[in-house]
Amino acid sequence: MASFDFYFQPKFFEKSGRIYEWIGVQFFQKYSPTGRMSLDYSWSSASPYSPSLDGVLQKYESVTRLLELVHIELAVLVSLLGFLIIYGARLVGDEALGNNIYIPITFIIFNVIGNFYQIFLQRYNRARIYRILERKEFLKKTIRRQSR
Repeated sequence: MASFDFYFQPKFFEKSGRIYEWIGVQFFQKYSPTGRMSLDYSWSSASPYSPSLDGVLQKYESVTRLLELVHIELAVLVSLLGFLIIYGARLVGDEALGNNIYIPITFIIFNVIGNFYQIFLQRYNRARIYRILERKEFLKKTIRRQSR
């Protein structure tokens, strides 16, 4: 997984999270099956200054990577399936789909939209995790300097 760190690291335009908020990821998060559920239970037992919060955040960061990969694979595979259905219908004749090519095209569009919002959601959450960890590290350095 270390070889893909360059991909998973939040890019300069993702760090603030505004681009994802602009496209509606927070709205989508409310209706997403994994939105906030996996973190709610862990957050309740860790205070913002406890060392266990680092472990929780690092674990959740790795979960966001896994979920992002799953949704990338789903988007590609299901889109390929849709295109294969279209191509197969063209090979055997248009009557295979009943002259209704819009069914697989609609299927592909909803698949891409649904999976890309899930990918964006994971990237948005990962950027938030990185910001929290960076702030926490900054606070540790500031406290060390003040205690000298």
